[in-house]
Amino acid sequence: VDHDLRLLRREGESLWVNLRAERMRTAGGATVFYAMLLDIDLSRRTLERLGESQAQLAAAQGRLDALRDTLPAAFALLRIPKDGQPEALCFSQRLAELLGYPAAELTKRLRTEPLWRVHQADRETLTAALLRARTTGVPCRQMCRLRTREGQVLRVLLEAVWQERADGEQLFLTCVDMTREQETAEELRLRTQLCDLLLDRSHIVSLDYDPAADTAHVETYDAGGHRSTRRVERYLQALESSPSIHPEDRGRLITALRRAAARPGAGTLEYRGNYSGQGWRWYRASLVSLFDSKGNVYGLLGKAEDISDR
Repeated sequence: VDHDLRLLRREGESLWVNLRAERMRTAGGATVFYAMLLDIDLSRRTLERLGESQAQLAAAQGRLDALRDTLPAAFALLRIPKDGQPEALCFSQRLAELLGYPAAELTKRLRTEPLWRVHQADRETLTAALLRARTTGVPCRQMCRLRTREGQVLRVLLEAVWQERADGEQLFLTCVDMTREQETAEELRLRTQLCDLLLDRSHIVSLDYDPAADTAHVETYDAGGHRSTRRVERYLQALESSPSIHPEDRGRLITALRRAAARPGAGTLEYRGNYSGQGWRWYRASLVSLFDSKGNVYGLLGKAEDISDR
């Protein structure tokens, strides 16, 4: 017999013991056996505390996993051994959803090439930032582009922290999708420039151009702030022989207008003009595209300031 059981002390407390018994002989209907009690109370209670600690650790790990999957930022933990390939220890469900890959496939791809979803144009810069953080011990904070499984390009803020381990290093990575914020900031910047164009009356020439009709409304202001307006049909064609634009600069101005009408954005151009009939002067033209929700340009606003004195 080899069995653990509890005995009661005189004070009523329990005592864990190990009973070991062996039958020696049976005679006259009586069995004689040899028994030994071993005090295992300390080791048994230590095992119980260890079991409780392991259960608490498992519960805490479960809560951590649940919390990690509810974080707004995508998360990944990579182990980089001294000799071997990087290994994805864990990552949040948010990362799998962000990239559009099943967890099993994502784990495999992160192990073979951790930066495989980073935009090709951003890999060198991001790698340099990670290596710099590894050397200096300062957390890495870098904007980069990620390509999803469907081909969508996301702008994300990636933060990384290195941690030394006995068997290598660990890399903690988080990334937050900033695509909408970046687009909003770009739209705000363009709108700010648009407001500047609409409100600023210190310039000499302003332009409201319709690319589809190739029609422009041109406003000029004299030194006293008086305005004159004219409508120009076939505006780009008219610029080819416009006496107000220097012959050497007409081609560049037409190219800038066509480029601004092709895609949303803003741009500047310096050229020579003669709007007052008093000789050529240098102007800086600023152009802002007007576009719909699909990114189709339907108009251009511009101004040209006299910068000859500068």
